Amino acid sequence: MLNIVKSKSQQNKEIHTLVKKLRTFTFEEVGTEEWTNQKETLDRLNQLAHQNASKGEEEQVKSALIEHKKVIRSIHYPPNRCNQLNVIVHELIMIDLWVTKIWPQIQPSIYQNLGQGSFLKPYLIITTEMSCVNLLEILLYHQDACEATEDAVFELVEYGYRKLNHLHSLWAIIAETMTDVTAALIQMDEALDPVEKLNRKIDSIRFDVAISSLTLIRYITDHVIHLPVGITNSLLIANDVISSVCQLLQESRPWSTVVKRDKWRFIDHNWEKTPAADVLRLSKTEAQCWLILYNLLFQKETREKYPFTSSSQATLLRLRPLIHETLVDQLPILDQFQKFLDHLSIQTPPSSTANPIRVMQVSEYESMIDTMDWTKMGDLHLKMALEEDATTTLVPKNDKGREKEEKRLIEEIKPQTVEKEEDAPPCARCSAASWKRCARCKKEWYCSRECQVDSWPQHSASLLGKTTFATKHAVYPIHRPYASLSESLSRTSNSVSRGPENRATRPPPRSLKREGLQREYRSKEETEEPRDEEEKPEEKSDEMERDANGIPSVDYFTKKYGVTVGRSLYLRAARKAEDPDFTWQPDRRLNRRQMLEVKEAFRLAPTFKTKQLLSEKFKISMEAIDRITHSKWEPTTEQVKRQETNKVMERRLGKNSGVMGDIQEESRILSQIVDIYVRDPKDRQAVKHLRHTLTKMLDMVDSIDFR
Repeated sequence: MLNIVKSKSQQNKEIHTLVKKLRTFTFEEVGTEEWTNQKETLDRLNQLAHQNASKGEEEQVKSALIEHKKVIRSIHYPPNRCNQLNVIVHELIMIDLWVTKIWPQIQPSIYQNLGQGSFLKPYLIITTEMSCVNLLEILLYHQDACEATEDAVFELVEYGYRKLNHLHSLWAIIAETMTDVTAALIQMDEALDPVEKLNRKIDSIRFDVAISSLTLIRYITDHVIHLPVGITNSLLIANDVISSVCQLLQESRPWSTVVKRDKWRFIDHNWEKTPAADVLRLSKTEAQCWLILYNLLFQKETREKYPFTSSSQATLLRLRPLIHETLVDQLPILDQFQKFLDHLSIQTPPSSTANPIRVMQVSEYESMIDTMDWTKMGDLHLKMALEEDATTTLVPKNDKGREKEEKRLIEEIKPQTVEKEEDAPPCARCSAASWKRCARCKKEWYCSRECQVDSWPQHSASLLGKTTFATKHAVYPIHRPYASLSESLSRTSNSVSRGPENRATRPPPRSLKREGLQREYRSKEETEEPRDEEEKPEEKSDEMERDANGIPSVDYFTKKYGVTVGRSLYLRAARKAEDPDFTWQPDRRLNRRQMLEVKEAFRLAPTFKTKQLLSEKFKISMEAIDRITHSKWEPTTEQVKRQETNKVMERRLGKNSGVMGDIQEESRILSQIVDIYVRDPKDRQAVKHLRHTLTKMLDMVDSIDFR
């Protein structure tokens, strides 16, 4: 229990630290390094908020955003001290304006320079809108969070209405071109060019944001009586959300589509094929639309202010055929809505009691449009994306910095999914509560890194067809390229103080790092027991080990011939083992386990060098590897040039082998002296020998003949 409380306190401290960092940005600052850091902060807060909501815990993210207040500067309004929740709303509105006004200007130039990584920053900005909407979906569910938005709720209503219009525009495109836009969002054809793929990806993100905005409008209508007075006029008169949602249910219905006679639905931010038995099942998005209409028409405060006209009456009555018994069973409140429509069809619409004097708040979105020079702002962001201006660029100019920053942006762009802890099965090794899973199969769960490493030999067998690589059980000894400090320094001077032995461990192979294995590196001196000098090793007996049937055992065959064979190959070879003239043929036929190992190694690194290594390891020709892997890899022109260059360098180094050996020896001594100098910078003898060794090495380098 103590550990749980401690973890919760640490999480609460982390949330408050992240919330304090939030601030508003201007259009000139969008895409800078500081803005990118806040994007990471928003993603982390979004992840923590989803975790708290999925576990049913106290939502600390919401409390922290309401509690902390900061001065927010707006374009149209004077500086105002508001909570941090308004910072998220401001960021959402600004990014939506960026996508609407700036992205169409810079899009052609960005697509012309795709190979230079110019698309990373614009794509990161576009995905920020999705992060803000997802976070607000969690927060606005609560009444206190809706009330804390204060005047920013007007901006959210305007934003939601714009997204409704975007969903209607999809229907307009369908009517003009007779092609289903949502079907195009589902089918990401691999044969498309990169520009078309990126266009579809951006359309998919904007569609996802528009669908999520329906949830924001629904939560606002749930708490509309607790919000500022003008919010009702904004929902019913200025934007007429009721008519827009009715049209969405009657005509557009963008959350469902048909592709090749298969019905698809947009469920939980993904397109899923709908079985025939679930065709009449009510989707979450459609339910949000019905709940919006119910909240606006069945609350006295909103129904009395809605101006019923003949046009709005006809729009509502067209919903009557959509309500059937199956739909009412899934959403019982539609029974009352059905009765309301029946009364509306035989009675005159009730008169509106709206106030004759209406005070409408000016939207910050409109003020930004009127006060901004969008051509100048588009040129600025184009320079940032193409890295032409060194003062505003996000990615460094040098190659190493650019590669590092691009990797960070790519990791930032990757979608972050939150796994439900209660749905995770127990640890596959110790049956404890698990929170990690295998990155390959996505099915095995573990409670810690140690359990995953311990169970990897068995789990890898299931991944590779009940086989494992021989290298997975290897133990690498400690690599000691340098002699002890006393032996190294005795060649130069005996006056230098001696120190402990410096043993550098050899790093594991890159392939083992990729598979996520941790090995223990230990020397043979530490693992082997000491024995007397007179003790002689036991002589291996050549007597053949046989099983109960008189067939030579697999262990004997492996020890004698140094190979590991499958059962079928072993039985054929075991019959010849008694023949004194029997010899092992190097060009043999691989068994199933070895063929799987060749395919797996070639899949991880499909290069000509890999094919050479596999050919040497398994003693088979390269043509056989081509047949196994169904591919043919020849050395490229650059590889051939590199091989010729290496041969020339080897020939040149052969002339200077003696000098190179002396340099290598002096470098070993130099490393030991540096260790002493780091431990004690005041050691004069170490400084003296350091200068002497460096001078000696420089003289040796000058004597090398590079001709």
